[in-house]
Amino acid sequence: MIQEIKIKNFLSFKDEVTFSFLASEDKFAEESQVVQIDENTRLLRFAVIYGYNASGKPILFKSL
Repeated sequence: MIQEIKIKNFLSFKDEVTFSFLASEDKFAEESQVVQIDENTRLLRFAVIYGYNASGKPILFKSL
């Protein structure tokens, strides 16, 4: 599973940007939203990418 993505100097991402999929300590919907990898790593099952027009959302997917 992907824990985080760092993008730098790729198309419109000039400065380094980090997209993290680590879950917070919030326990809301823990059973359905979070996967426990080991005792210290908790990842989100899914994430939503949103933002203004021309903010680089499709370029994030191209970087993958």
